[in-house]
Amino acid sequence: MRSHSKTFLIPVFVALSLSSIQAQEPMGSIDPSFFKGRRQALMAQLDSGIVVLRGNGRQGAGLDGFTQTESFYYLTGIEQQNTALILFPETGRDILLVEPYSRFTAQWEGFRVVPSEAHAKQYQYDEIRAVTGLPRILSELIAEGLAGSPPKVWTTGGGGRRRGRPNEAAANAQFRDPQSSSAVFVDDLRSRYEGIEIDDVTRIIDSLRGVKQESEIARIAEATRIACDGIAEAMKSTVPGVYEFQIAAAARYVFHRNGARQDAYAAIVGAGINGCVLHYSINSKRAESGEIVVMDYAPKFQGYASDVTRTFPVNGEFSPEQRKLVQDVYDVQQILISLVKPGATLGEISRRSQEELAKRGYVSAHGPSHHVGLNVHDKGGNTLEPGMLITIEPGAYLRDQEMGCRIEDVILVTEDGNINLSGHLPSKPEEIEALMRGEGVQQTQVGLQRKQAVRK
Repeated sequence: MRSHSKTFLIPVFVALSLSSIQAQEPMGSIDPSFFKGRRQALMAQLDSGIVVLRGNGRQGAGLDGFTQTESFYYLTGIEQQNTALILFPETGRDILLVEPYSRFTAQWEGFRVVPSEAHAKQYQYDEIRAVTGLPRILSELIAEGLAGSPPKVWTTGGGGRRRGRPNEAAANAQFRDPQSSSAVFVDDLRSRYEGIEIDDVTRIIDSLRGVKQESEIARIAEATRIACDGIAEAMKSTVPGVYEFQIAAAARYVFHRNGARQDAYAAIVGAGINGCVLHYSINSKRAESGEIVVMDYAPKFQGYASDVTRTFPVNGEFSPEQRKLVQDVYDVQQILISLVKPGATLGEISRRSQEELAKRGYVSAHGPSHHVGLNVHDKGGNTLEPGMLITIEPGAYLRDQEMGCRIEDVILVTEDGNINLSGHLPSKPEEIEALMRGEGVQQTQVGLQRKQAVRK
């Protein structure tokens, strides 16, 4: 692994090691100044017009609760329903729009940001207004622009027109409703204000998201540490006869104990031939002695995702054929990690992955790399820059032998090389076998139940 620049030497990296399953004190929420900086960075890319973005509307109650759209969260840090944001690039002003205060909502859902000077100061906005006033505010702004020339409105979903046109009553309702889709919102703007220029700001926001700030890197590193601890626990808890979903449960227990309550993606735990299914998530098979497991599972921590994969034997020992497969993939991965540095491209890494797998007699079945951030497959460019985080995940799959292997780590690009944030989790065959000799939480629970039965 290459040495790293002091630019990204933040305290969380010092603690990147396998820990116990005891919960650690979670780091604080991201400071509002981070989101203020992201809004200013976006406005610096624009020379005129206004930016109008809307967050998610109300969602059905799910296990993970409300989920904000990634771009809106990236610019606001606000995780509540029915919100909007207006930015003024020429002056740098920003207005957040949220639902008005409601005693009913406060009683049933708890604290929410509300229109007030106090919250505007606390969360670093020029103003926080009621989202119910969005149509009136836009009408005023656009009317001012029309006095000279048609204004430009930057929003999401502004690059094209929907087919068809809603009737007038429907258009009025959708224009007022923060829950209506971006495409409907754009159509309504065009129908109301003839000559208005609308452009899609998504590409510009995505370009900003590629290079992470220190607070983002810290959270991805923490999500990665927790993912590694969870997979390590799952390895130790795996014995012949355990079900794939029980292996996932051992990791999820660690995720939750460490303050990561949301999965970054559905757990992939494939035993035997299921390990050859790239996005297998049924997780219903019994893992049998003599099989190997491909486990691809990680959480989000304070909104930021990780993505870690390991391949390990159900009975704790690789057969000669399994050992060769895992060692081959490990060797390819180490070559690919050595390529990660500023100026390298994902395309180059992909081509090298195909070449190295072919040398060892395998066919490449998927890309070996993607960006990681707010989304597990995050936004980012092809050319690597310091502050980007990517995965390196070569895989080889032998369906005729009912075994597959993927090894995946999260890599931070530094000014002079890279840091493997998940490199402390064993991935070589002999290191995995050594780890699996330890007792996992599921065996501990079984032992405790037996002791309790004897006592009774």
